[in-house]
Amino acid sequence: MITLEDIRRWSKEASPEYVDPELLFIIAQTESSLNPKAVSRVGAEGLFQFMPITQSDLADRFRFPFDPFCPRCSTIAAVKYLSWLMKEFAGRLDAVLSAWNWGYGNTQRYIAGVLSTMPKETKDFVKKVLTKYKDEEE
Repeated sequence: MITLEDIRRWSKEASPEYVDPELLFIIAQTESSLNPKAVSRVGAEGLFQFMPITQSDLADRFRFPFDPFCPRCSTIAAVKYLSWLMKEFAGRLDAVLSAWNWGYGNTQRYIAGVLSTMPKETKDFVKKVLTKYKDEEE
């Protein structure tokens, strides 16, 4: 079983990026129930449920090709991607989590008003992660 300590240790390898390991742990819990071999019905893979297109983006944008089924590699990729999303959405955690779940472009278009509705799955994901994360902070 993957632990918070595992996530802490692996996330330190993503230097100089930083994302709170507790947030990473909650995302992994929510996405895959901490199963590094998980595959969703739509093709998301591994501990953090990376879609193939996001894996390609990470390889191109960050020069970080990785095996999504390797928990260490997937955690480092998650730090790199979440750190980038935090910058892109000026730290708005709701938008960052929406982009994580629904995609960066979809979230940008939603914020700009081009898309009028967000999928229920994304709303539920954002709410679940934010609720757990706020509970951890208290």
